[in-house]
Amino acid sequence: MKFIHSEQDFYKLFKIRRVDFLAMIEAKGEQAIEDVLYAPDVGSLGRRGVESLEDSIDKLRKRWRQKERLNQFAEKFAGQSGMTPKEFRQ
Repeated sequence: MKFIHSEQDFYKLFKIRRVDFLAMIEAKGEQAIEDVLYAPDVGSLGRRGVESLEDSIDKLRKRWRQKERLNQFAEKFAGQSGMTPKEFRQ
């Protein structure tokens, strides 16, 4: 492996600790790499940690709505305090 993830990122990606993974490689050899890195998750299609398109779009819409609400709030109360909305948000 040329690039090694941090311990937390490695666990998030592969659901195994690096120390345990290295121990498996020593015990099983090259087969361990294929077992851990390329084993399909139960009930999962595609890459690990990648959400479905619908979930991703829902998250983006929520963030967009949140930003709109923040802008509306800033515009409403910035005028009362004599600041621009940008100054108010900071």
